[in-house]
Amino acid sequence: MKSTKCNQCGLTNFSTNEYCKRCKASLAPAPESAAPFVPPPPPAYQVVVDDDQPSKWRVSPLRILILVLLVVFAVWYQISRDDAAREAQSKKDKEFYEKQAQEDNLRHLLDRR
Repeated sequence: MKSTKCNQCGLTNFSTNEYCKRCKASLAPAPESAAPFVPPPPPAYQVVVDDDQPSKWRVSPLRILILVLLVVFAVWYQISRDDAAREAQSKKDKEFYEKQAQEDNLRHLLDRR
């Protein structure tokens, strides 16, 4: 691809550009009697996007992975905690019903006498 060097600042521009990207000087060969180029005034506002600097709101795949793992762990922990509580309760219930059955058997035996 062809390139054109700016006569004022020395920046190498694409040959299809009419003006220098840095100093806005004309890249067309100027006639000897032409007045010097005055760049147009800058716009009233200018949006600058710097993709080299990471945004604090940018979501990286690592952050997504960590978040997913935390959610999975929290769900697993809650389920296992509920299971342990159910097992403990069922053990208490079993002991209670066994004790109740023994007492009922003793009452039944005592009532027969």
